[in-house]
Amino acid sequence: MLTKKLLETRRRKPDIWPVYRPPEEYREVARAVLDAYRPGVTHGELDEALRDVETHETYTLVRGLRKLLDHRLAFEREPAADPVSLREAAFERGFVTDARERRAVMEAVGDEFSISAADVADSLWADREREQRLHDAPEVGPTDLLRQYNLALTQTFLCDAASLTVESSTDLDRLAAAASEVGVMAEYTDDSNALRVVGPAAVSRKYRTYRKRVAEWVGRVVAASEWSLDARVEVEVRSETRLYEFAVDSGANELFPFFPWSCTPDDDRRARFGDRIGSRIPRWRLRATPTVLRGFDGERAVVDFAFERPHSGRECYLAVFDCWTPDHLDSRLTSLRAAAGDRPILAAVNERRCCVSGVDREALGDGLASRLVAERATDADAVVWYANALPIEGVTAELDVLEREWVETDRDYLLPLDLDAEPVTFDVDAFAYDRQVEPEAVRHHALDTGYGVLSNGTYLPEPVAADLRTEIDALDRRTLGAVRPLLRSYGLGTDALTALGYAVDEPTNRATCRVRRQEVD
Repeated sequence: MLTKKLLETRRRKPDIWPVYRPPEEYREVARAVLDAYRPGVTHGELDEALRDVETHETYTLVRGLRKLLDHRLAFEREPAADPVSLREAAFERGFVTDARERRAVMEAVGDEFSISAADVADSLWADREREQRLHDAPEVGPTDLLRQYNLALTQTFLCDAASLTVESSTDLDRLAAAASEVGVMAEYTDDSNALRVVGPAAVSRKYRTYRKRVAEWVGRVVAASEWSLDARVEVEVRSETRLYEFAVDSGANELFPFFPWSCTPDDDRRARFGDRIGSRIPRWRLRATPTVLRGFDGERAVVDFAFERPHSGRECYLAVFDCWTPDHLDSRLTSLRAAAGDRPILAAVNERRCCVSGVDREALGDGLASRLVAERATDADAVVWYANALPIEGVTAELDVLEREWVETDRDYLLPLDLDAEPVTFDVDAFAYDRQVEPEAVRHHALDTGYGVLSNGTYLPEPVAADLRTEIDALDRRTLGAVRPLLRSYGLGTDALTALGYAVDEPTNRATCRVRRQEVD
């Protein structure tokens, strides 16, 4: 992004637009800027070189190109000795009045630090920004650099947008998912043909990070195949804020880069949340990327995380509100409820990021945020608060509650089912998957109502268990070593012997210990 001082716009009410620089017209200017960025050049030398490139027409362009390059390139300096210590040693030797005296001081300081006089002179101010040297030349051509500049111009310009509307016939869902990923407050319009975005000017000025999030997302928009962007932009005119209209679309793709540079640091909170919560919920399947939900009537909404039960197919969704306003919270959750139907929705709300203009942090600390959420989050099944990292403990606790509720629901559903009427041994997990119920509900049902044997994830209906008992009783030598293959053929472990009505004598040799019928009181 650029600074406001480098932003050039034109306006003719009701329209306003940035002054773009077509690459075919300004390629030579961009090439001259890139030529100045040779390896080893200092910031101070760049100041002088680029001053010669600037003209009355291009000085904002040249400075904007420099800002983009300086942000991406590495400037460093490895002095022969600590510059502060060198300066102290030099100043202790008093003033110098000519080159000879200065050379003598440099040599004396060099002897003290065991370096040459030239190294002293080179390192004396090496900790100052003007003296930092460019490590590598920029790997970008003049055309792409100008396209990156036009994008940065647009991103900076839209920092004053109160709202944005984006349409795309090819990438709308992908852009909706990208908005959720970078933390932009976006939602589908009522007809689901466009995305409506809360602009940076509509939130409190203290949340500057939201500007960068919107800017990052705008880079994703211009990289789409087909798109149009409309914005309502606030402009100060004679101490009065007025709204102007801005519009641009994919017909201007030649102005913008194919691969936009990122303007926000990588935020790995989502990845860390996915990695850490995955180990806490082994009985759930996690989708850690934003997902677009579609309702029966065409409603669409984006969830940040989806949690699925592998056997029953039930799903629960997590919507993250890292930056939020009460109206956006209400509207997005309403859309989510329409798209998700009766599937549960959890809302993770950052208690420090209520972006309502005019609400100070102390008011939020006094509970205003919780009251705002309570009023607007009625479509969420649960609200989980967090301050910095996404709330692993809170989400895990809500998922555990849902799991217990679904197990109880499935136990009631299975009540009429007689497991002992099944003709063969069956795997509990496979049985649950076929009937789309929770395996734990099947296990409870087997223990509560069945007369068969549950062992090692396998259930033996009573008629099959009776056949197994007959085979065991028919063995010539009823030792554990002889019984174990029979149990294995039915998918059982030795723990099933007790349920089958057998006891194992205390072994001296485990394989030869005797298996006998339990005495019935």
